[in-house]
Amino acid sequence: MDSCVDLCLSFGLPAWMAPLLHAAKHLRSDVASRRKVYKLLQRRLRNCGVGVTADSGRSPTYVYPDEVKRLVRSVFPQDLCGYQDPTHPQVVYVTVEDLHRVPSDRPPHWTQCTMGASLTASASPTVRAEAMAVPPQGCPMHQDTPSIKAPPPECPMHQAQPVRVSPPSECPMHQASPGPAHQDRAYEFVKGANDIDPANMMPPPNQNPAPDQPFPLSVSREESTIPRHGISNNWVYPSEQMFWNAMLRKGWRWKEDDLAKDDMTNIIKIHNRNNEQAWEEILKWEALHAQECPCGPTLKKFGGKAKEYSPRARLRHWMGYELPFDRHDWIVDRCGHEVRYVIDYYDGEINKENYQFSILDVRPAFDSLGAVWDRMRVAWWRWTS
Repeated sequence: MDSCVDLCLSFGLPAWMAPLLHAAKHLRSDVASRRKVYKLLQRRLRNCGVGVTADSGRSPTYVYPDEVKRLVRSVFPQDLCGYQDPTHPQVVYVTVEDLHRVPSDRPPHWTQCTMGASLTASASPTVRAEAMAVPPQGCPMHQDTPSIKAPPPECPMHQAQPVRVSPPSECPMHQASPGPAHQDRAYEFVKGANDIDPANMMPPPNQNPAPDQPFPLSVSREESTIPRHGISNNWVYPSEQMFWNAMLRKGWRWKEDDLAKDDMTNIIKIHNRNNEQAWEEILKWEALHAQECPCGPTLKKFGGKAKEYSPRARLRHWMGYELPFDRHDWIVDRCGHEVRYVIDYYDGEINKENYQFSILDVRPAFDSLGAVWDRMRVAWWRWTS
């Protein structure tokens, strides 16, 4: 790790590049030692008021504020006759995206939430509905013998199914705004799309191989799950070739480092996973405002501030903990209201399954009364849960 840091500093590379290169090398070593996760973030951001996740490895204790309880609904609101979890007949899983799709004028289907319930390690946090207790008597499971007759009209196959409609025109994704240059024509390179610019029959400059590049790199780009403000598409991650060219522009010299082709693949996967993890944490905070923004938040812009340590990071450093290796500020649009989130990246264990190696401390910045109130509420829920 120290060699990676020295290399980055000697060539003027940003501080976040050192742990990224270090993690990429560890992924191709079968005997790589696992790094110790910093204790200062063992109680890092949990599901702030949502508690709905498919990840069984997360803490089973969650707190549900009143405004979130009023919004939680069933994934299958019409399906009372047939579809239920056979092992848990009264349990249906809900995601953060489901919360943002709830129309503000629609009464919630759920009537009760589990409050800080202790679950087994194999169970995901769930919510329960009293209305799901017993299916109607006319449904097929209440018949003694199989019948070839059509199911009763009250069963869901005879009911009009909800139609997915586009968000209202006033939602942020319908508003046009100029975006960063690297996102222009990005979808031409998603998942191996045509990589030739029809305007000049040449690939874009940032996708061209470097003159002394030792091996070919992929130019395909992966679409993220992060909605981009102003348009209906999501943000698109850089390709291996774009990342390589970006490192060269910052002064990196590949001949001075032991970097293989597979390392670039791992670097891209680590980079993409870090961004997805950051957005997941932001959605937990934004779920507190699902009612006021039914369209859901969008990412407007972001920037790196590796050496501008936040007051929170400095305070922890004074207490003897490590400083974060990187910091980002993300500007999120909450249906017309801009919210700035501060993201501190700490080095952690390397997970070879999902390419996650960072521990993230994500929170809204103390630059508005609303953000202060959100952080006070979450701190109180953690303290009392």
